[in-house]
Amino acid sequence: MNISKQVIEALSWKLVSELHRRHPKKFTVIETHPGGGMYDCLCLYAVNESTSIASLNRAGSFQVHDEYNRNIAHEELWQASLSENGIANLLDQMSNVCGFTIPAKIPPTNPETLVYRIMASVSAALIFEKEPWSWRNGQFDSSGWCGQEDHDLWFKAFPGTEQALRADTHNQTMGKKYNYWFLIKDNKPTACLSKAGLHWDAEGNETDLARAFSQDRNIHRLVAMVLNKLK
Repeated sequence: MNISKQVIEALSWKLVSELHRRHPKKFTVIETHPGGGMYDCLCLYAVNESTSIASLNRAGSFQVHDEYNRNIAHEELWQASLSENGIANLLDQMSNVCGFTIPAKIPPTNPETLVYRIMASVSAALIFEKEPWSWRNGQFDSSGWCGQEDHDLWFKAFPGTEQALRADTHNQTMGKKYNYWFLIKDNKPTACLSKAGLHWDAEGNETDLARAFSQDRNIHRLVAMVLNKLK
């Protein structure tokens, strides 16, 4: 099955956001392009460490980075996630191969988990749009070449993010730019979210998503707000 990039974008964020929802204290998510930029991955990094736990390779598999090289292959990933109860079953597999204990009860949603859940829902809402949309990290991470200049321009497009970047204390073991995600269309940023639970729209307006969520726990309202402010 040749699955479209838009579907894979939505599915990858659904899996990663729900895995983080289960295990919020285990990892943070960054975008990586290993193999000299050949691959497009969402990488799970251990909290407060510079240790990579696993990578969800959008073109390949879910690979755990240990001596056993445990993985979930491509055909078990995207196709399985589209089946009945596929997401839930895959999350169990992902937890198991990472060595995470599956919680009896889902922990409360923290700001970082909230941001990933919103990103997943926004990707799902845009899945059938003619033009491709994708979430991209504020820090370009590749073993081959660097495109950091372009990412700096993304921050400049949202003036509030530069101030937030200077004051950022989230996940100090990695560069601060890893804490920001931009929604890209036509190579231009249309929105920005931070792992601290903040959102900036195209006009530069800032919204504290975490505070808004704490009031009524209504994530659908926040997803609708992000979508309504897109251009």
